[in-house]
Amino acid sequence: MTMLILRSFALCTVLWFSHFPYENEAFTATSGVTTIIQQSSLLFSTQTGQQQQEASQQQERRYVDENVILYDGVCNFCNTWVDILLRVDIQKKFKFAPLQSDVGKELLVAIGKEADDISSVVLVPAGATDGFDKSRCVLKVVEELGPLAKIASQGALAIVPEEIRDTIYDTVAENRYNFMGKRDECRCTDPKYSKRFLL
Repeated sequence: MTMLILRSFALCTVLWFSHFPYENEAFTATSGVTTIIQQSSLLFSTQTGQQQQEASQQQERRYVDENVILYDGVCNFCNTWVDILLRVDIQKKFKFAPLQSDVGKELLVAIGKEADDISSVVLVPAGATDGFDKSRCVLKVVEELGPLAKIASQGALAIVPEEIRDTIYDTVAENRYNFMGKRDECRCTDPKYSKRFLL
C-alpha cells in the first residue's frame, strides 16, 4: 500500500512539473543575463573608447597651436642651441620637445617621418601637417627672432643653395656627439623653463 502511494505521488509530481518549462525559462533567464552583460560590456567599451578619444584630443590640444622645435634631448650641442633660443626668444614663439619624447614621436609621425628619427632638428609650425628640418629648420627659426635675424635668414636662403646648406648641416649633425658629448637627461628638466617644454 505504501509503495503504491509513493509511486502515485511521484507520478503526480512529474505531471505537475511537466507543465512548467524550467529548462526554457532557465535558458531565457540565462540569455537575458548574457544580453545584459553584453550590453553593459558594449556600453563600457564605448564609454572607454570615448574617454580615450577625449583624452587623446586633450593631449593634442596641448601643442596643436604651438610652434614646436624637436631636438635631440641627450645631445649637449643641441641643448646648447635650445638654451640660446630660450634666452633670445623673448616673445616665446617656440616650445620645445625632445625627439625621444612621446610628443616628439607623435609629431614626427604626424608630419610623415619615422617615430625614431633623431637625425635632424625639426620645426613643426602651429597647425601644420608638414615641418622644416635640417638647414631649413635652423633658418626658419632664426627668421622668427626679429627683423635683423629675418634679413640674415632670407639672405642665406637666397645665396646658399639648399644642397650645400644641408651638406653642412648633415656633417655637423653626424658629429654632434663628438663636439660636446651627450648628457644623461634632457634640458627639459629645468623647472625655470618647464612651461616651454612639451613631453
